Amino acid sequence: MERNYFIPVGHFAPGRYCIEMELERDAKVITHLISGEFEMALEDCFLSTDRRVNFPVRIEEPGDYYFRMYPKTPVRILRFSILPNESKVQQDLKTPM
Repeated sequence: MERNYFIPVGHFAPGRYCIEMELERDAKVITHLISGEFEMALEDCFLSTDRRVNFPVRIEEPGDYYFRMYPKTPVRILRFSILPNESKVQQDLKTPM
């Protein structure tokens, strides 16, 4: 069983995203999203609910990013995705100027 994860997640443009994970079982996890220049885009602790963890992240600078996860107890990631946060983008577009 995996203790810690280090996952290259690719190149991202500035914007708002949502990280979604499904774990093998509920767990408390510390997560980092780090740029290629070692700048933290995210550093937080989450407790999964129904084996899922979903959280927003904002990318300030374009570049390659890496995801790190340190679970309190070993746990496997069954599903992992980073999606554009469409609802926030739509909300921003509706804001009066």
